[in-house]
Amino acid sequence: MTQRTRRIWFNVVSVIGGLWGVVFTIFGLGVLPLTRKVLLSWESTLYGSILIGWGTTLFLVGRIALERSES
Repeated sequence: MTQRTRRIWFNVVSVIGGLWGVVFTIFGLGVLPLTRKVLLSWESTLYGSILIGWGTTLFLVGRIALERSES
């Protein structure tokens, strides 16, 4: 796998994670096939926010690491 392929793959995975976080924040965890009784309204926002932050961090830090070839 070339350096460019790894960088593209890593960026795509990071962006997908961030977008799933946006979906969870807006629509809640109700988009998942779970029993609705176990979901609290604030959990969806919390999980979505964490996923947005994690995706953004991976995107920014991962790009720097792959540019320096420290992967």
